[in-house]
Amino acid sequence: MRVLSIDPGLANTGWSIVQPVSADKYEAIDFGTISTGKSMSISERLTIISDSLLEIAGRFGISHAAAEDIFFTNNITSGIAVAKVIGSFSYALSKSNISLNLFTPTEIKLCVAGGGKADKKAMKLMVRRQVVYAREPKNDHEVDSMACAITFFVTLKNEMLLGRV
Repeated sequence: MRVLSIDPGLANTGWSIVQPVSADKYEAIDFGTISTGKSMSISERLTIISDSLLEIAGRFGISHAAAEDIFFTNNITSGIAVAKVIGSFSYALSKSNISLNLFTPTEIKLCVAGGGKADKKAMKLMVRRQVVYAREPKNDHEVDSMACAITFFVTLKNEMLLGRV
């Protein structure tokens, strides 16, 4: 099983196609960043992100997706923008019969690094230990999408062990 994993953002949305290769190792088959410009309208930006994710899902025959869920810190404006991105691609994926699992940043950090307050450096190190990839990720968005994929597979495995799947 492969998953399309997404780190949502209006300016930069990281994505990766990840599959398990063993009980605790994963392979990133492909990954990248969808970038949109500030001069574009919000509608144009959301369309580019959603259409790009659908194209990627189609190219790899994806039926499951995972994404980092919305979180608010001090900047409510950027949180609202990310919520719009998540809403847009959630709708697009649903229309294409692709199921979507959302995970909070804390859930992802706990699953990947063992602590809900792990910093970017710790997350990058732990992703590198668990995910095999042919080229280095260009930015934190791509790494974060891989971390979300790990969380998806660990959660799926746990749900199967509990007989919920």
